[in-house]
Amino acid sequence: MSYMGPEPEPRTSSKGEARRRLIYRAIKLHYDKTKEDPTLQEIQEMTGIRSFNTLTKQLKDLKEDGIIEWDQLSPTVRLIDHDQDRED
Repeated sequence: MSYMGPEPEPRTSSKGEARRRLIYRAIKLHYDKTKEDPTLQEIQEMTGIRSFNTLTKQLKDLKEDGIIEWDQLSPTVRLIDHDQDRED
């Protein structure tokens, strides 16, 4: 498995921190296996986060921290470090 950069640093909430780490790992694992960025639905399925609002809040935090690229109009989420692995 290739190293994709640092895991997200903690913010304030330990529950939120745990969710962000879970989401980060799910995105990374999905990309490592498929070489494709996961959809929001796939992230929900992999993490067990049922609330769309909870997922989007955590994704916004990861985006603010510079961990992911995500446009709310896009169905997929990209770890920023994946860009160096792409052959585009």
